[in-house]
Amino acid sequence: MALTPLRWIAALVAGCLIIAVPILREDPPLVGDTGMERSLSDEMDWHARHASALAGRLRTVQVVDSTGAGNGAPGAPPFRLLHDAALPADVR
Repeated sequence: MALTPLRWIAALVAGCLIIAVPILREDPPLVGDTGMERSLSDEMDWHARHASALAGRLRTVQVVDSTGAGNGAPGAPPFRLLHDAALPADVR
């Protein structure tokens, strides 16, 4: 198997690619924990906790509104008794 000019060129290209891969495949630099990143992370955590608390309050308001617990008379108990008309009168 003789080394013809085409095989020399192919070997040269393959060698260049083999050498170029480790050079070009450089790991990204590690990002240190700078003060600004820590500050932004803390602020994002605070906003997430605040949004979670607001979501909980919204769920509470929706439940109260859907049950009508706040729509009673001033002296009435804070709940409603619901019954189905299909139940016999003795059971109601």
